[in-house]
Amino acid sequence: LLVGSIWGVWHWPLILMGFNYPGYPLLGLVLMTLYTTGLAVVLGYAVLRSGSVLLSAYLHALNNQVVNFIVAMGFRPFDPAFSFDIGIYGLATLAIVALLVLRDPVMRRMLPWRQRQPR
Repeated sequence: LLVGSIWGVWHWPLILMGFNYPGYPLLGLVLMTLYTTGLAVVLGYAVLRSGSVLLSAYLHALNNQVVNFIVAMGFRPFDPAFSFDIGIYGLATLAIVALLVLRDPVMRRMLPWRQRQPR
């Protein structure tokens, strides 16, 4: 969650310049931070399951390329804040996936607040 939050803040200058969420500078900051936090959960899960950071790097690159390909094909959401890409609807879908990932036993063992302290 910390990595995802830092990753979101890393994107803030681009959001404030009008990328990703034109017309929504402040809402865009929140949406991008939520998006990167959810994606960090999924990518972190990929690292834990595969034992390698390479799968996570590949999935991150794939995520970026798919979005770039869709934009290059001419698709632009009518309202970026309410799109299924990185808008509110897409975040809702990503939240469901992240919650499912967090329920997996492999991920649950890794969460610091889920580990039992010895008595």
